[in-house]
Amino acid sequence: MATSVTWATLKAEILRELDLQGEDFITATELMDYANDAIDEAEAEIMTIYEKYFETEANLSVTSGVATVSMPTGIYANKITCINYDNGSTKYEVKRIKNLKEIPHIQAGQLYRYRIINPTGGYQIKLYPTPTETTSTYFTCYYLRNANAITADATVIDLPEAKGFIKAHIKARCMAKEGFPGNPAVNPDVEKQRQLLIETLENMVPDENNEIEPDMSFYDDFYGEFYDW
Repeated sequence: MATSVTWATLKAEILRELDLQGEDFITATELMDYANDAIDEAEAEIMTIYEKYFETEANLSVTSGVATVSMPTGIYANKITCINYDNGSTKYEVKRIKNLKEIPHIQAGQLYRYRIINPTGGYQIKLYPTPTETTSTYFTCYYLRNANAITADATVIDLPEAKGFIKAHIKARCMAKEGFPGNPAVNPDVEKQRQLLIETLENMVPDENNEIEPDMSFYDDFYGEFYDW
């Protein structure tokens, strides 16, 4: 089973395999940049094939009299899959407003609804009607998160299934800087690892089309025998 590793561990493997220990031809900052580029590319592949890989949840902090709510930390492209409301006695899904013409008709006391807005300062969730309660637990937001960006040696690379692809991607960039022939963008090792990643992701996607429907023809015959008019 694939397990997550820290940047320090993966970096050490790469430097050892490329015999670059103790070399300063490629700086630590450059190597980290290569790694984050690889993570971005792996993230894009995962989002295309199996976006639920990144599905997570967080409670929203809501303040009475304030309609806007901060987006969850680390959300990917504002991809909210669901918001639920639960105050212990009332439970429901907070529906997204798709038609702005509905907004003037939303009255105080009705079930909450939301839309995503982009004012100065960044994206926010706006609730309708304006909340009359302050809570950090009633609203649960389910969303797709970003992959961890590497910022330090202790950063965990939280895409274990993509480790081979990320590693090959970084090594190709290093070799290109060292002057080895070939285009790192079409490196065969990178493409091999990309295909392995894609196959792994495809195997992770739940197959909902493998159920065999029961044969009901017996009942059809039974029905026709007794009710044939």
